[in-house]
Amino acid sequence: MAGPLRGRRGKAALIALILLTLSLAPTVAMQPGGRSSDGRSPLDYAGLRPDWVRLPPASPAPAPAPIEPAPAAPELQEPTPAPPEPMPTVEAAPPVPSETIAIAGVPPLAEAPPPGTAAAPPTESPAPPPTLALVEGLDLAFAEAIVEATNQARLANGLAPLAEHPALVAAAQEYADLHAHVSPDRLDHRLNGSTLDSRAEAEGHAGWTFLAENLVWSGFQPPLSPAEAVQQWLASPAHRDNLLNPTVNETGVGCYVLAAEQPFRICVQDFGARP
Repeated sequence: MAGPLRGRRGKAALIALILLTLSLAPTVAMQPGGRSSDGRSPLDYAGLRPDWVRLPPASPAPAPAPIEPAPAAPELQEPTPAPPEPMPTVEAAPPVPSETIAIAGVPPLAEAPPPGTAAAPPTESPAPPPTLALVEGLDLAFAEAIVEATNQARLANGLAPLAEHPALVAAAQEYADLHAHVSPDRLDHRLNGSTLDSRAEAEGHAGWTFLAENLVWSGFQPPLSPAEAVQQWLASPAHRDNLLNPTVNETGVGCYVLAAEQPFRICVQDFGARP
């Protein structure tokens, strides 16, 4: 019996001790929203259960010192603008033309120098390049110059000069005229089905033993001189054989100028031999 009684007494003493402890510990009641009755949240207890131990309340933070407003800057008074001075009135000068117009190639008149100043000597403008006067038709002077250049070349090569035959001259002139109008861009010895012998015989050149013909075309940018035309023939073997043929003793030259948009000249030189 003693054992159980001692055990009961020990349990009663333990229960009394627990009750005394609970009566002395402060209780913490949680309010809705996670805050305790004294206004602290569970985080204020360093993560411990609120009904175990309560940490001492934190010291209140010192109230911030009142901030005194900075003194306002004094307002600057804008200076009163002075009234604008009246602008002097200036009479507008008449407009000066900015361009000069030359009429019919006449230069604009020079302005007269102010009084009391010596006038500068006039400067002479360079003379315009001479324009080549082109007259459409037969160019007799050019044809005659070709005959002279031909005889000079024959004399330089030990050959007798050539005499002009009227029938060969007429045949060459007719064919130069025809060639300039029918075939202005391609040289041909048989235009309209004609041949050298038919053209010469149509002009009355009979009894011939040899006939030959040279053609040359030249523009005017730059123009070709008669001597240059003969030099072109001498540079071509076939044309050179006709011009320096020792059996030839007669010739006739015809040149025609066509004053087109791009003017040109065609020359025909016929060679003949008769006993």
